[in-house]
Amino acid sequence: MSHSVSAIVRSGTDTSPQLAFEKWEALVTAAFVPLSVTPADGGANGLPPGQFRAHIADTQFEQFGAAVIGATTQRIARTRRHIARSDQDYLLVSIQRTGRARMEQGGRRADWGPGSLVLIDTSRPFAGAHAAEAESVMLRIPLDRLLASTGLVPADLPMATPIAVRGTLAVVAEFLCGLAELGAEADPAAELLAGHGFELLAGALSLIAGDAGYARNSPALIHEVIAAYVRDHHADPAMTVEEVAHACGLSRRSLYRACEQFGGFGALVRRTRLEHARNLLREPGSRSLATIAGAAGFADERNFYRVFRQEMGMTPSEFRAQSA
Repeated sequence: MSHSVSAIVRSGTDTSPQLAFEKWEALVTAAFVPLSVTPADGGANGLPPGQFRAHIADTQFEQFGAAVIGATTQRIARTRRHIARSDQDYLLVSIQRTGRARMEQGGRRADWGPGSLVLIDTSRPFAGAHAAEAESVMLRIPLDRLLASTGLVPADLPMATPIAVRGTLAVVAEFLCGLAELGAEADPAAELLAGHGFELLAGALSLIAGDAGYARNSPALIHEVIAAYVRDHHADPAMTVEEVAHACGLSRRSLYRACEQFGGFGALVRRTRLEHARNLLREPGSRSLATIAGAAGFADERNFYRVFRQEMGMTPSEFRAQSA
């Protein structure tokens, strides 16, 4: 079962910057690993120099943790003294959402912003900072569990190196960032989705390490890549099996096999289009059914009407009336 913790820390009339940093350091240490947090130069965040604000929404799932975390200027460091106090080593995956951050570990220095991620090994010292307000999604995976699952060793992973979030990695990052948001809101659906989260992470990290073999054989990764492509292209009524298979790096046969968990490729496309259509029908206004059918990817209004009634047990007009 998952559990979530959310907190906001801010210096002000009742809380000195020093006390705010002490509270923040305790929160970050509890969520991740023992480390130190110290002030950086202020004034770049609309706050007086020395003032501080931060927030964290952290969820611990069964196999990994995910946190939405943000703060004004700060420095962080994990020393050998901190490491000696830890009973578990993690791989941290920092996916930047806003602002820029710096990190140093093992002689490498990363400077990254939105559109990139960085890996950090908590079994080794590291130091980092950001000079303006920034927010990221931070994932933490027990290092021993990850290595046992993938067959990787820490040297396979490029620590403290900016990694572009694109292609398959972008699909996985989007899923995990969404999962962090759901968990932060204590959404009960998050625990169900997290069942695939660890395998998606393992597959993505294997790709980063250059081990495409593990990723190719990761069902959760393959399923999410297919579903993400269909979500992005379902509005095109001319989308074909061949197109999706080619875009996902699969043969037609492999695509069909992977889609068995969705009830088949056609069922996946149909459900995705129906979900879009239902959202449009719930919106206020008098958009015509023909317009909605086209926007959701149905070939024509007649096909939309038939599929909607077959799947939903009512007509689009009846659904719209119930949703009003």
